[in-house]
Amino acid sequence: MPTERETIDNFRIYQGPIPNHNLIDALRAQGGLTTQIFTVENLKSIFFPQTPKEEEADRKAQNINLFTLPFDPMRAHIREALRAIVKFAITHYSLPRDGILDIGSGPSGEMIEGLLSGIIDPSNCLQTEINSAAVAENQRRHPSSPIREGSYLNLPDAEQEQYNMVTGLSCLDNTWFLGQAIREIRKVLKARGYLIHVQDLRPGINTALQRDSRPPWCGESINRKILNAQKYKTPEFSEGDLFQHLWTLEEEGIMVPLIELFRREIGDIISRSTGMEVIFNDWVTATSINPYQKEGGIMYSGLLIENPPKVNPGHQIAQAVVTIARKIH
Repeated sequence: MPTERETIDNFRIYQGPIPNHNLIDALRAQGGLTTQIFTVENLKSIFFPQTPKEEEADRKAQNINLFTLPFDPMRAHIREALRAIVKFAITHYSLPRDGILDIGSGPSGEMIEGLLSGIIDPSNCLQTEINSAAVAENQRRHPSSPIREGSYLNLPDAEQEQYNMVTGLSCLDNTWFLGQAIREIRKVLKARGYLIHVQDLRPGINTALQRDSRPPWCGESINRKILNAQKYKTPEFSEGDLFQHLWTLEEEGIMVPLIELFRREIGDIISRSTGMEVIFNDWVTATSINPYQKEGGIMYSGLLIENPPKVNPGHQIAQAVVTIARKIH
């Protein structure tokens, strides 16, 4: 069961996952929730890059209107809740507030311009994103913020030990080469510098097939497991669209959400990475105490329910996996 940690602004902050049974029941009551079972044989068509260069080329070619921009209106319903989660992490662990490199910033620069707003000065941060269209959109929205094109799988050698902290919002789940990403992050961090990564969206399917991880939850063991995709029609997508959200992986009869697999994987890889240590790696939940003067909602693993049953209008509830690591030397 989750443990209440403290109050941040208008939110109670809890550590540990909150069971999502009520969430699933609410979705079924509203209709539109369907379940589809996948085995590893069904996943043969998934793009599986053999090298970081192949992955980078794929990310550069992605259409931001399909892959990233649709999350903006979803986060708008629970942005204050996500901001409280990030503020809890920054303040509770006394993390740096300048000399920041943000990776995978996307077209909105959500981590720096949204969730860290009022906590840090964006002019003291450098945002990086591999997709040129996303960089252009971010620059259009925030012309005074430093933003450049770049990959977290190949950070500049000239920036070794330059940053106090590296931040990321739901970006490290997108790589098949998580171990390399962590090594690159360590390279650019100063001694005792920090990484904070917040995963608020459902990770990519590569989380279940991650080549850098160990059994029992991924790698070759995927051949003995089942992927379960629960789909929910959301207003952010076209009428006929079913957007896959609640991917789970069967593990000894228990369906484990991919976001939990990602939490285990990033913790495991950082722990095995030379010169890095995990400070915090857990679920964090923010629940509003008083309603906001707008529509609220619940967001779990990127699945948004606007004004769900049994939740007072204007209230916000958000869950995310927060990972904080420190460079030892």
